[in-house]
Amino acid sequence: MSIYEIVSAIAAVVSAVAAVAGFKGLRRQLEHTEQADARERVRVRQQATLELVMGKFSEVRDLRESLRPLLLRDLDPAKVCELIIESDHANTASSYPSEVRADRRLGELTRRYLTYLEFIAIGVGKDILDRDVVHEMSGRHFLNVYRRMHLYIKHAQGNNRKSAYSNFVKLVREWYPEETTEAAPTSN
Repeated sequence: MSIYEIVSAIAAVVSAVAAVAGFKGLRRQLEHTEQADARERVRVRQQATLELVMGKFSEVRDLRESLRPLLLRDLDPAKVCELIIESDHANTASSYPSEVRADRRLGELTRRYLTYLEFIAIGVGKDILDRDVVHEMSGRHFLNVYRRMHLYIKHAQGNNRKSAYSNFVKLVREWYPEETTEAAPTSN
């Protein structure tokens, strides 16, 4: 083997070692970039969650206030379900106290509010909204609504709407598995 061939072989080995070292450095840079991108995605998701919640705050607060008698009074979930269903049929005299007596708007308001909570649950499930922020801000409220409305949700799912509010149910069960019952509505 000539000196030229030996030098060429050494140069090739040195080039290969340098290329491997360069690839390792490039890989480290790529990993750092991916970590920075992941952190940025989390930050953007958290910001979007807060913007959505704050943007809808007054509308949702008004809905919640309209449903306050159902959500805050010590009513059995069966009575809550009955009141909502009754409100869909007529503005009849009810045996319940006047502040929770069914009116025509109760069913509509309940569906709007549950639809909003379903919308939030879908956003969380698709990683559009931040799971931790929603849980910290509204997790217990989701559970309280679920406790009061689970029979109505089951009723809605039984009326040819099997997936009605299923993301909401799934999220509440995920966050509070020990506090949700098997007799409650299904989730997909």
